[in-house]
Amino acid sequence: MPEDEPEHIAMNRQWQFKHFPQPGEPLSGCFDYVESHKPQLADGQFLVKTRTFSIEPAMVPWMMSLADYMVPQEPGAPMLSWAMGEVVESRHSKYVIGERVTGVFGWQDYCVANGTDINNDIIEKVDPTVSDEDAVSVLWISGLTAMIGLYEIGKPVIGDTALISGAAGSVGHLVGQFAKLAGCRVVGIAGSEEKCHWLKDTLHFDDAINYKKQELTPAIQSACPGGVDLFWDNVGGQTLDAGIACLAANARVVMCGFLSIYSDFSQIPPMNNILAVAGSRANMSGFIVTDHKDKYSTAKQRIRQLLNAGRVLSAKTVLEGFDQLPQALDHLYAGRNTGKLIVKQID
Repeated sequence: MPEDEPEHIAMNRQWQFKHFPQPGEPLSGCFDYVESHKPQLADGQFLVKTRTFSIEPAMVPWMMSLADYMVPQEPGAPMLSWAMGEVVESRHSKYVIGERVTGVFGWQDYCVANGTDINNDIIEKVDPTVSDEDAVSVLWISGLTAMIGLYEIGKPVIGDTALISGAAGSVGHLVGQFAKLAGCRVVGIAGSEEKCHWLKDTLHFDDAINYKKQELTPAIQSACPGGVDLFWDNVGGQTLDAGIACLAANARVVMCGFLSIYSDFSQIPPMNNILAVAGSRANMSGFIVTDHKDKYSTAKQRIRQLLNAGRVLSAKTVLEGFDQLPQALDHLYAGRNTGKLIVKQID
């Protein structure tokens, strides 16, 4: 296991992707720890020192190169990852030493950039008033997914009943809060009594269902007696199937994630209730936030207003140390996080 970063590092530590997990193998076994010399710059480039890493459920499909919005994950390359970092060297006119930036920098100490990141996306500068943690969570992909997806696809209406699966996770806990602000009655699905109490007592969800203790379809019917008008699904599988069995007329279903099947695509359960989508005249749409980059700036501004006004809580689970990156995926898939899961470098 690598040691924490020394004060003046001359090496570039990486967690390189090795292979997709074999049956029974933890996700943390899919990576090799490698050290190399710190990269050198050419004209027009700058060097980003990573500080904070965003841990995503979608990293598993990235490993399999199943996400067309992300470059293929190559064996022997750093694991793809959104991260926040600081410009520590620059031969680029528009990026200055000391600026903080976000992008796909991968699981490594240093990333060379020329204005775009590993994924060929434009590198975003971070407002000096924004914390490192918020820069990779509520004001980045998690928050943007929740805000843009809810309003563009979910189209909440005052009085709607909104059902959120994965409700205590990085996106779900924000979707629920945004839906409450839009005038919805909000019901969350989570995996422990503690998380269900947190959703109701802290985030003010109207109800919460523990899928590990309750049979989902009757529990949803009980919590949503008039049916589900807006179903935001982060989980897929049996949870998605149970939710669509309880749709109200003209419901909207936002398919945002498939956490329940990411770790084993060979075990996708059948959709027994799929006819309910037609019967309820529902609109069922897949959503990937990177299709809506033109809306990022407006969504960030709105989220910052809500944060500053204390109307939205951004929950985070933070692990410290570069060595924690592989274990963070195991942590995520075991459901040991509340809100956004983040790994921070130790200075």
